[in-house]
Amino acid sequence: MGPAYSLNGPRSGARVPARSGRTLSKARLTMVVVGAAIFSPPGTWAGEGDEPVYSVDSTIVTSVEAATAELIPNSTTETPIAPWVHTNMPPKVRKKLDAALELAGQRIREVPECRELFTGLGADGIEMLSTTLYFPIARYKDETVKCRNAQAFTYVGEAPTSICRDFSRLSGQRAAMVLVHEALHHAGLTEAPQDPSAMTSLAINVMVKKSCGF
Repeated sequence: MGPAYSLNGPRSGARVPARSGRTLSKARLTMVVVGAAIFSPPGTWAGEGDEPVYSVDSTIVTSVEAATAELIPNSTTETPIAPWVHTNMPPKVRKKLDAALELAGQRIREVPECRELFTGLGADGIEMLSTTLYFPIARYKDETVKCRNAQAFTYVGEAPTSICRDFSRLSGQRAAMVLVHEALHHAGLTEAPQDPSAMTSLAINVMVKKSCGF
């Protein structure tokens, strides 16, 4: 919530696991359909002297469509959100972070108002969560000063987000709200007082809570 200090660590992109599952080429499916048409019994004739019109058994068509739906991945298939997380992230914080990412992603996918918080910035919410680089608070001074009234920090327009230890004590919905808040900064949303014309951190929290149903 607001600008974060810089932490040492890799700045590589997030790792997104590749889709898994069986695949069946469209060419093979085309062969199945064509084969079904060729070997199906002749149907009605258009008229004397015309070429015969062959019909395809409806059960074959149904089975082919089912195979297509099952074996060719749908472009809208949900990919797990698996951003890069520093190896020094405390176990309790990491556990809360993983659960919060799942809930935040669910709300962005299923609630249009939540998703539109990002589209209004020209960004994709799932992509912002997936490409965030999560770092633990490394210095005691930062933990006692910067984490006094916040649970996370993000530079506007940047991928790194620093997570405070108190993040592990938040409720599931509150933790997810924090991640959406920080993802909005990653997407370019500014915040007062750094930007006098922007909303305050509290106002952004209220907006996220209302829009995403937290």
